Amino acid sequence: MPTLESARQKRASVLQQIAEESYGYPNDEFPDREITTNFPSEQMGVRVRSGGWLYPDIVVTDEPGHFIAMAADLALTHEVTNDTAIERWKPLAQTAPLILYVPMGQSGRAIRLCRMNGIKLHKLMTYRQRPAGFGIDLQQAYSGPDLLKPIAGLLPPALRPMAYRNERKVVADAYLQPLPAARSGDIPAIAAPAEQPAATLALPSGLDDEHGHGEHDSPESHLPPPSLAPILFALGLIVMAAGAIFVGEMLSVGITLIVLGAARWFLEDMGYFEAGGPAEFRQRPLQVMPDVAPPPPGIHMPPPSLSPLIFAAGLIITAAGAVFTDQVLGAGITLIVFGGVGWFLEDIQAFEEPAHDDHHDEHEADAPLMHGEGGAEQSAS
Repeated sequence: MPTLESARQKRASVLQQIAEESYGYPNDEFPDREITTNFPSEQMGVRVRSGGWLYPDIVVTDEPGHFIAMAADLALTHEVTNDTAIERWKPLAQTAPLILYVPMGQSGRAIRLCRMNGIKLHKLMTYRQRPAGFGIDLQQAYSGPDLLKPIAGLLPPALRPMAYRNERKVVADAYLQPLPAARSGDIPAIAAPAEQPAATLALPSGLDDEHGHGEHDSPESHLPPPSLAPILFALGLIVMAAGAIFVGEMLSVGITLIVLGAARWFLEDMGYFEAGGPAEFRQRPLQVMPDVAPPPPGIHMPPPSLSPLIFAAGLIITAAGAVFTDQVLGAGITLIVFGGVGWFLEDIQAFEEPAHDDHHDEHEADAPLMHGEGGAEQSAS
């Protein structure tokens, strides 16, 4: 790693060459633009929503008013790290269009760091100083589309690469609404502390939270919510093994149970992870939620469900099994049973919700067709 003095000299030399090569403002195309270099002394600060200040290496503003047109930041070889990406590149990229300069040979690492931390750059440039001070070579690094992102979104959370997991995403809401840059000699060099997160309520000893968990000795380990999917999966394995020896229909029943259990397990795991998962639970064990008003009285549609589709698929497969092969018949009957039972349980749960309570006295006042102006019931003519 270079010494502090050599790193400062390197940064000053590269910044001077980049400014002369790429930022010749004002010019004929942009006569109102100015360029300010924040090295070795800080001259132009970019104010962020939290009230603090950031100092990109180069700030391009539209005058008058110091409105930010773009910002540029230089990273030496030893500065292309994950800490630099989180603490400097990410907030800078959220305050202004950021052009990042990295040494040639470091563009691949910079692209990975930006994707890992959700940093959107205006441009990624690579630089190389020519020998004996004969200028600098600049080249735009093309990162290409992120082809793995949509594929990673389809994988279970445990199988996703670390760059696409929610734990690696840093929340930085304080930098989403930048203010105009300001020119002053007494601007603080360190940004003000960000706003504190929302208040949380710690769990008393012996009580369970909404996920069914009580006290945790380790903040890193949390069990997922209860689920029937592992039981269905294990039952499917047992029935499939028995079907391979005894009755052919049991083989298809076991395979169907395995598929249903694995699909349900996968969907529950995806939903739990996307809703926050262990990382969100560590930060906010029990979020204080405001009171939610109940839905208005009347007719309410049940929530969406896959049970009718499973039931219908079971009927179709059963009809096909009665004609072709008994293995298909067993799979169809299994789907009918699980679809019908699931539909029945969901209907009971929806009926027992407060929105479906039989409060006739409360609903009568909301039926103007059945009452007169004085509140008395209209007699049938």
